[in-house]
Amino acid sequence: MGDWVNIPKYNIDGEVIFISISSVKIRNWDNTVTSIPTFSLTSDAIHNWQAMVNSKARRIMRAVYIDVNSIQTCNQSLLHSLASKYPFIAKLSGEIDDVSQIVNLALYRMYINDYLQKSSLLNHGHPHLARYLAPTPTGVPLQIYAFSLEVHLEEFEATQSQIFEHVFLTLGDFGLQIFQSQSVGMIN
Repeated sequence: MGDWVNIPKYNIDGEVIFISISSVKIRNWDNTVTSIPTFSLTSDAIHNWQAMVNSKARRIMRAVYIDVNSIQTCNQSLLHSLASKYPFIAKLSGEIDDVSQIVNLALYRMYINDYLQKSSLLNHGHPHLARYLAPTPTGVPLQIYAFSLEVHLEEFEATQSQIFEHVFLTLGDFGLQIFQSQSVGMIN
C-alpha cells in the first residue's frame, strides 16, 4: 500500500491504493484508477519506485551535445577570463604549467564536476559527475550523472532544470557551443 509502481503492460504509473486477495487498485498520476488481478504483481514486469522515494535520491542522467567545432585548446586570454569569473578555475589555473595542453571542453567538465560537488540540490551520498559519452554525428555528449534530493516529479524537474540552466548559461564562457542542426531556425 502506498508504493509508487509502474506496470508498462497495463499502462499503469501511480500509487497502490487498495490490495485484496483478488485485485489491486492503483491511482495513476492522472488520477484515473486502474484495477488489475493481484497475481499480475508477481507474473508481470513491474517497476516499484518506492525504494527510490525512500532513499531521497532520484537519478539525473541527461546530456548536452557539444559542437566539436567549438572544442579548442585554451589560450592565456581565455584562461584569464575564466579565472576572473570562476574561483574554481582561478585555483586550477595556478596548477597548470602549460596552457596549450588544456582543452576548453576538459576545463569545462572539471568546472561542472566542481559545481555538482558543491550543489545543495544533490544527494551527496550518491555519485555525481560530468562525463563524456561516445561522440555522435550531433556532437560530443557531456552527460550529467547525479542524484537529486528531490524525488517527486515537480520538484525533481525543477532541480534538473536548475542544473541544466547553469550548464547552458556557463557553456559559452568556455568558448563551447551546443550542437545545433543547420536547419534549425530556417523556417520560411
